[in-house]
Amino acid sequence: MSHGPLTEFLTRNGRTLRKLGRAGFAISILAIVVLSLLPGDDLPDVDLSDKIGHFIAYAEIALLGILGYRARTGTILAAVAALGGVLEIGQIYVPGRSADIVDFAVNGLGILAGYAAARLAGMAFSASRA
Repeated sequence: MSHGPLTEFLTRNGRTLRKLGRAGFAISILAIVVLSLLPGDDLPDVDLSDKIGHFIAYAEIALLGILGYRARTGTILAAVAALGGVLEIGQIYVPGRSADIVDFAVNGLGILAGYAAARLAGMAFSASRA
């Protein structure tokens, strides 16, 4: 019984995709640390609410972390949330930046969205293999 090209691709390339997830996770963490600790005047100018940026960044980090380290989902989620908290507190000491509890909350919502996306992808993959 054929499961379709996507399922076959995922089945054949699971290890490679996990490695890519791990690499993306590491690169995303590095990027968020650098961007979070840049002085306010040095931040790139983007036409995007900073709250949307926080949501997308933390959803991406959570999703990539879960894809890369499937067996450690709880640890990944806790570590990403802790990273967000530490970076928010660290911004107190960065010129032109400040800690914001709303940013931390939006980070958490992004983490939950990344987790939900990973779960949905996993359920779709499992259902297609049944």
